[in-house]
Amino acid sequence: MRVVVEGVPPLRLELRIGNDHLEGLPGVAGGQLAVATTAIRAIPEVRAAPPGVVTAPVFGAYRWPPA
Repeated sequence: MRVVVEGVPPLRLELRIGNDHLEGLPGVAGGQLAVATTAIRAIPEVRAAPPGVVTAPVFGAYRWPPA
């Protein structure tokens, strides 16, 4: 994945996740571990969130104006 942000300062990021099998983790590849790690790290925030569907305004979800 390559991300280029034109701005001040300009940013360039290249990310490669190796998908080789990992030593000490039989049957697990690097890509699987990367995905699982993000889910595991989210557990405290998910547990702290109120029940129900929660949308973050940063993702641009539409919200009806207050009545």
